[in-house]
Amino acid sequence: MSNTMKTFTLEDGEPIEVSVSGSGHPLLLVHGWTSGPHIWAPFVDTLSQHFQVVVWRARGHGPLRTKLSLAERPLTVEQLAYDLKYLIQKFQLKDPIIVGHSMGAMLSLEYFSQFGINNIKGFVLVDQSPCCLNRPDWSHSIYGNFTSSMNEKHIQNMKLNFSEGVLQLAAQGLNTDIACGYKNNSPWVQDLRTYLDSLDAQAMISLWESFSVKDWRPILPTLSFRTGLIFGSQSQFYTLDTKVYLEKHLTQCKGEVIEGAHHSPQITHPQKFEEALFKMLSFIQESQ
Repeated sequence: MSNTMKTFTLEDGEPIEVSVSGSGHPLLLVHGWTSGPHIWAPFVDTLSQHFQVVVWRARGHGPLRTKLSLAERPLTVEQLAYDLKYLIQKFQLKDPIIVGHSMGAMLSLEYFSQFGINNIKGFVLVDQSPCCLNRPDWSHSIYGNFTSSMNEKHIQNMKLNFSEGVLQLAAQGLNTDIACGYKNNSPWVQDLRTYLDSLDAQAMISLWESFSVKDWRPILPTLSFRTGLIFGSQSQFYTLDTKVYLEKHLTQCKGEVIEGAHHSPQITHPQKFEEALFKMLSFIQESQ
């Protein structure tokens, strides 16, 4: 899919990469933090047979060098939500369905908070909590117990060594296989470390500082469109209690659990993920 990515200039002159393929109802695939369009690559050809599929590489995540000084203007989830709005307008995406994985789900919620939902057909949330940190009335955070002090320690770890800080966040989570893989420095850990080393650490840390403290729970009952949920049963970050909470607080919702999958079911169980995604998209398209 990398060959189909083309440069798109955002409103402030920042270049990002975007791919558009297929025809039909617009489907916008939004990747997570430190991720990119590769997370969707196995599914684009099939999805393009039914939808106009739009995939971006969000600001700060790609090989295109940022023109903006992070010291003057730190990368934030609010900025990414504005970028999403600009992309939707410029590509004239009418009533798109948004699929957001991890941070992609969070910035989608931020988009709904900033710009409303009148132009959105539906939403698919993949393995994400609406609030990353524990609060007095909230225990469905990262790990189910991720406190502000734990978050500050994580930020400091990333500032000392970005790639190790990110790997440790996953390794210290709920999936013992990932913890074991990190301990043994498995080949997939080495590959992921190399990839993380290629990213703009300052931009990623700034973005983490922005979204990790947000709480999107208040907006959930206002989302009147249909929402699909896809969670991995072995997510390193979130328990299935998070899915139960979302099902209770979203007005029109349908959920699917992929057994054995971790936080990125697209990677661990691609066939089951594709099946679950089409179920969620059918559920959304059935709505008037």
